[in-house]
Amino acid sequence: MAAKSTPFSGSLLKLILNGTPIASLAANAATNAATVLHVSLHTDAPLLSGDPSNNEVAYTGYARVAVARDGTGWVVTGNSASPAAQIAFGERTDTGPVITATHMAVGVPNSIWMWSGRLLDSAGQPIDLLIQNGTVPIIRTTTKIMET
Repeated sequence: MAAKSTPFSGSLLKLILNGTPIASLAANAATNAATVLHVSLHTDAPLLSGDPSNNEVAYTGYARVAVARDGTGWVVTGNSASPAAQIAFGERTDTGPVITATHMAVGVPNSIWMWSGRLLDSAGQPIDLLIQNGTVPIIRTTTKIMET
């Protein structure tokens, strides 16, 4: 799809992230519609296959973080979206080598898809999180997590 108007881009983000219908165009009425989306961290760009486990970080204590898809989890401004609150991942408790998370992604949780989830987007601004023993990786509210 080519360029979209800023109002439509915002509406599209609100539909995806908040479940807000687009009048006369799209509803959030799918069977088993997602009520949360999962945010994941990656050591490189996730592949376009749609599987959020591609290049996903792995350490003791890590898990994807669920964020509400109801208008409270995300703030959409113009054609970009950010978390409404900080997203804190589990504390790293192993002593392996330092991991650098360079990307984050938003996906549909495992309970809706039969495999490891469905990757929706891995755009937004780059991140650079060094994760070592005792680190709690955090995505801040100023981080653009999705742009259209």
